[in-house]
Amino acid sequence: MDALYGVKVELHKLRRLWRWAREARGYARPEPLAAGMDVLVCRHSSPLVRDTAGTEAKLQAGKIQNLRLTVPRLDGTVIRPGKVFSLAFLAGKATRRAGFQPGPELRDGRLQPGMGGGRCQISNLLYWMALHLDLEIVERHRHDYDLFPDAGRTLPFGSGATFFWNYLDLQLRNPHPFPIRLRLWLTDTDLVGEAHAPQPLPYSVRVVETDHRFYREGGSVWRENRLWREAVETGSGRLLRRELVAENRCRVLYPVPEEVLAQSPRQQGDSQTVQVASARQPGVRQA
Repeated sequence: MDALYGVKVELHKLRRLWRWAREARGYARPEPLAAGMDVLVCRHSSPLVRDTAGTEAKLQAGKIQNLRLTVPRLDGTVIRPGKVFSLAFLAGKATRRAGFQPGPELRDGRLQPGMGGGRCQISNLLYWMALHLDLEIVERHRHDYDLFPDAGRTLPFGSGATFFWNYLDLQLRNPHPFPIRLRLWLTDTDLVGEAHAPQPLPYSVRVVETDHRFYREGGSVWRENRLWREAVETGSGRLLRRELVAENRCRVLYPVPEEVLAQSPRQQGDSQTVQVASARQPGVRQA
């Protein structure tokens, strides 16, 4: 079974490489800075180092090195109307020859060393920004496990995107009539992303979580929720559109108190809705 799975993965990678070669003109690329792209429409940052329950300092340092090598390949990418941003297309393969190092990579339900590991932090950040930029999500893959408790979590469960070159990709299409330019960089403490455009979005975007619960099934604890994207008219706050963007379900790998399982919304018959992020001001998404 493992051998068959490996063959399927490699065939999928080959098909993707063929598609890139055939459709290369359809993908967004970094471009020189042009006049008229000076409106900040979204900004988000995430810490480079987290309390990852014993992840070796060497792997954390490797992750940061991998981010430093990958970010310049993405910085300045312009997603023109109708074009597709592909993280795998731009990020490239992580090889030792190119300077990449082993970093934390999720395999078999635990963090293990993997060449180029840690680049999921980029896909997580870009997916969250894409939701607030109202980009079309062409391809996104959820994480298979919930590794750590929510201490310090500022975003809802399931708001990330896993990335495995070039098998699992993050792809985004620009539906707007104007281009969007992505800026990415690292500070001493954070990975930072911004999006600039010739004009602000004509509405605000927020992400809403519903149906969140922990539950026990088959001897394991699972977690699930739904994430919705809402477009809200600037000024009046009138809801213009609501769409389901993700249904998340994964196995939990940390202890969950029994009282949390007993109070899950579905067991109570209560579909709770919690607004977890919204625009800080019209036209600028502090994602």
